[in-house]
Amino acid sequence: MEKNHRRRGKELENAILDAAWTSMQSIGYAQLTMDDIATAAHTNKNAIYRRWDTKLAVISDAGKRALSQGDYVSPMTVEEPNTGSLRDDLIALLSIPLPIIELTGRENVKALVQDYLPHLTFKTTDFLLSDSFLQRYLTGILDRAHERGDIPLSAAEIPTVVKRQPAIQLLANLLSDEPYDAATIALWVDRILLPLFKA
Repeated sequence: MEKNHRRRGKELENAILDAAWTSMQSIGYAQLTMDDIATAAHTNKNAIYRRWDTKLAVISDAGKRALSQGDYVSPMTVEEPNTGSLRDDLIALLSIPLPIIELTGRENVKALVQDYLPHLTFKTTDFLLSDSFLQRYLTGILDRAHERGDIPLSAAEIPTVVKRQPAIQLLANLLSDEPYDAATIALWVDRILLPLFKA
C-alpha cells in the first residue's frame, strides 16, 4: 500500500485507468462512482479529479487504454469497406463498432451514451451525424455503388437526412435494450438502408 501511495505521473494515471475499466466491468457503468475507482486504484478521489472532471471522461480514456492493449482496432483506423457490393459494404460499415461494444459490454455502452448525450453540442452532434468515420466511409461506399449502377444517385445527390440514417439507427439502438449484432445489422441494411439508397 505504501508503494502505491508513492506512485506519480503516468504510473498513477495508468493505475487509475486500469482500475476504472476493471471496476466498470464488474460493477457496471451506471452504478460506478469515483469512490469505486479510487478504492480500486488504491488512491483518493482528488488524484482522479486532478486529471478528469467526470466519470465519463475517466472511462473514455480507460476505454482507449483498453483498446490499445488488446487485439481491438480503433474505428478511426479501420479501412473503408470496399467489397464490390453495396449490401456487403453497408454490413461491414455497421459492423465496425461491434468489437468495441463487445469489449465494453452492451449495458455499459447504453449507460455511457445516456451519460454523454447531455454534453452534446451543435459541433459534436454535427460530427456524429455528418463527419464521423461512419459518415465519411459511407460517402465512398455510395459513390462506388453509384458508379457500378447499383443506386441511381451519387453520395452528393442523396439527401443529407437519408445519409444520416446509419448514424441515427446506431445511436437509437445504443439507447435501447435491443441487441447490436450481425442479425440486427443485416435487418437494418435489408429493410431500411438499401430501400432508401435505391429509391
